[in-house]
Amino acid sequence: MNKIVKIIMLSFLAGILFSGCESVPEEKSDASTPTATYKYDVTDEAIIDANPSEIYKAFVEEFNGKTNWWQPRLSAKLRQGSSVDEIGAITDLNTGGLKLAAKTVEVKKDEFIRINYIEGPFRGEALSKLEEFNGKTKISFRWQANPEGLMIRFFDLFLNIEKEHSKTMKIGFDNLNKFLKDKSPN
Repeated sequence: MNKIVKIIMLSFLAGILFSGCESVPEEKSDASTPTATYKYDVTDEAIIDANPSEIYKAFVEEFNGKTNWWQPRLSAKLRQGSSVDEIGAITDLNTGGLKLAAKTVEVKKDEFIRINYIEGPFRGEALSKLEEFNGKTKISFRWQANPEGLMIRFFDLFLNIEKEHSKTMKIGFDNLNKFLKDKSPN
């Protein structure tokens, strides 16, 4: 291999290793839009045939590890705290073989939950919002993150990470709708 090819390859690998940027979101007091800069920034939305309170409860139960309607695409188990909707609670997540940990940083019951990713291949935050919409609920999930570590930066070259995240969210929203419909007494 000639010197120029080696230099190009080393430069490419160094770019992968050192391309991540650290960003710390500013303090928030409500479900306002975050202002930090992230490599990935995607919002997924759906209309769920249930009220915000039912959806909030279903999400809390799922992320506390008490139900499994999102599996096999995503599983969750509460590591620290008594419930995912408690400030400071830590939840272990597994999605597609990627293991992450998320810390709850802001909650307004039946309206929103904000988490920060603190371990795993991404650092950033997610905001789940619920809004009443014509007798149903509009759910939106905004995921903002930076890659953490060499492996995820490498896979980022070949995969559309945001598209894969959206696939996981769509499966979750569809499963949630079915779970709540099956649970309904009607």
